[in-house]
Amino acid sequence: MKRWILGASALAISLGAPAAFAEDHEDSITLYRVFVGDHDAAKITAFDLSEPDHRWSFDTTGQNKLYAVNDGAAVVAVQSNDDAVHFINSGISLHSHGDHSDIDIEAPVAIEESLTGPRPFHIIDHDGKVVVNFDKGGYAAIVDAPELHHGELETSELKQERAHHGFAAPVGQYWVTSVATDTPVDGTRIGLRAVTEDGEPTGDVATCTGIHGEAFSGAFLAAGCQEGVLTVTPGEDGPVFEMLTYPDDLPEGETTGTLLGAKSMQVFLGNYGSNGLVVIDPADEPHFSYIELPFRRVDFALDPANPFSAMC
Repeated sequence: MKRWILGASALAISLGAPAAFAEDHEDSITLYRVFVGDHDAAKITAFDLSEPDHRWSFDTTGQNKLYAVNDGAAVVAVQSNDDAVHFINSGISLHSHGDHSDIDIEAPVAIEESLTGPRPFHIIDHDGKVVVNFDKGGYAAIVDAPELHHGELETSELKQERAHHGFAAPVGQYWVTSVATDTPVDGTRIGLRAVTEDGEPTGDVATCTGIHGEAFSGAFLAAGCQEGVLTVTPGEDGPVFEMLTYPDDLPEGETTGTLLGAKSMQVFLGNYGSNGLVVIDPADEPHFSYIELPFRRVDFALDPANPFSAMC
């Protein structure tokens, strides 16, 4: 029996790239495909590590921040300063057959259509949807992720009450979106609210002062706040919000603003201070386990298959 694994990671720097890989454990065949956003030119270069001279080039509008979405089947190139978002079919896709998955490997292809709008920024990839927040437009674009594999860009818009640096995400049959006050300064984000896909509120704002960072793990969406970590789960009558307050034994004056969610089990990894991390169990107490690092943290990554393997 063959078992294929497809993984992806993204570095949010001009020389970084999403790297999609596939591995057949029976035949020990591994393929790494790398996408690199050029620092000087408005273009993306893709190549296979096994054949670095065999490469593809894609023109964009401006400098790119790259994200791998839909299990690495597509790459999203966000050009915040140029009000554009481009999409590339990575050429690597999985087809599940229950106990195993088959893999298709083709040449990467740029999707002809693109998105334009005022300052696209935050990306969420969940439940078959790729959501792009347009910070100066007051809306989020919802992209049907499976259709990207067919070269189609099917989109709808979720309206927000006001333009802000935030995000929107699907939770069950509903949506949640960050909420900001009228004050036009940074730090005005005050929480999350459940809405329909048309942007109509279905409940009150769940407080999450200075909301920043989000991730999914299992049934939970989690977001960092000044008060703690706000979790959201699907409910019969809409999303259910719960604030996990920072415990007294954590270092004072710090918060979590970056979260990574594990796939193999329900757990989050977040930043906490300049030299600390927190492991967050959203379901059971104690919710927070603090890890003090012997050095200043620059960045960190979480192995999606092994949540106990993190790299700083």
